[in-house]
Amino acid sequence: MKTIVLFLINIQLIHGSSSYKVDFRTLDKFYIYNFLLSTFGPHNKEILKKNILSRPEVFAGGCLPYKVSIYRKDNSEEVENDEDRCINHPDEIGDPSFAPITSIRQSLIESACIEILGNEKSFTYFGKKLGFELNQKPSIENLNKVVDIFFYKKSVASRYQSTFITLDKISWKTVLLTLCKSPEWQVL
Repeated sequence: MKTIVLFLINIQLIHGSSSYKVDFRTLDKFYIYNFLLSTFGPHNKEILKKNILSRPEVFAGGCLPYKVSIYRKDNSEEVENDEDRCINHPDEIGDPSFAPITSIRQSLIESACIEILGNEKSFTYFGKKLGFELNQKPSIENLNKVVDIFFYKKSVASRYQSTFITLDKISWKTVLLTLCKSPEWQVL
């Protein structure tokens, strides 16, 4: 039995497969970027460019060169749709549409979420979007609204809702960080 286990471990090491890798159809870098931007505010653009858009090999979704418009302003070139350009190299045009959920992808999502939710402006923006203050204690109704933003699958949403409701003292920061870092909202 030990021989079989060692053989399987060696195969994983030789082929470079990650021990944390799930092969589902996932959201690409553009969807994740736009979702987090619209959820937590446009002031997070640079954070999301650094952690999400600049990593097409991790998040998939090639660049969109035909959507980028460049114009002249004050004797310099300005890019109107900076999010759609090829950030690293034009080779990104051929990047795949889907990428597996790996530990690298999750660490980048986690970094982005921690940085975004470390800013009070993100909480204010999110609260205004939902129509209630995030300085009040989470109610069942408000928790349901927040969870539904992240998950379209009712089974996943209800699992998170029931977990949050059973916790006695929970802050909005904990709720939002848990939801943002979850790989489940990234699965199609």
